[in-house]
This record gives sequence, C-alpha cells and structure tokens, in this order.
Amino acid sequence: MRADDLTNKLQDRPFRIHLLDGSRLDVTDPGMFIIGENTAVLPSVWGKDDEGRQFARNWRTIDFAHIVQFGNIDETIENKRRRRK
Repeated sequence: MRADDLTNKLQDRPFRIHLLDGSRLDVTDPGMFIIGENTAVLPSVWGKDDEGRQFARNWRTIDFAHIVQFGNIDETIENKRRRRK
C-alpha cells in the first residue's frame, strides 16, 4: 500500500483496514488519520467524555506495508470466501 491508496480510500468511508497481523481497524471518520509518507497514525480505542464527546484513548501507528486490504465494516469472517487450493 501507498499513502495515495489510503488517501483515496478515505472518500469511501466507512471501511475496515485489514492488517498483516490479522487485526482490523474500522475507519468511520477521515479526520481521525494523520497520514505520512510511509505510515499513518489513527485511533485504535475510542472513549467519550462527560459531555458525550468522542475522543481517542489509544493510538496506533501503521506502516503501509502492513496493510493487506480494505473491506466493508459490516463484513464478517463468515462472509469471506475461502481460497480454492
């Protein structure tokens, strides 16, 4: 993946990022990203303050080389097609 791939995908929100380690991150707001040349920083855990405003509790830095694919947020493991051998 490249920075352009992620930047272009931000127009198709919401979506899910599938990472090489098997983890997934849901993207619901393009403003949650800081996109660099080879990495992106995005919230991984959200919280709400006493007035109900959303804020990031934890952040994650992702190397573009670790992004495997983009998918739909409502996609489940059961909906994925298995590869034929």
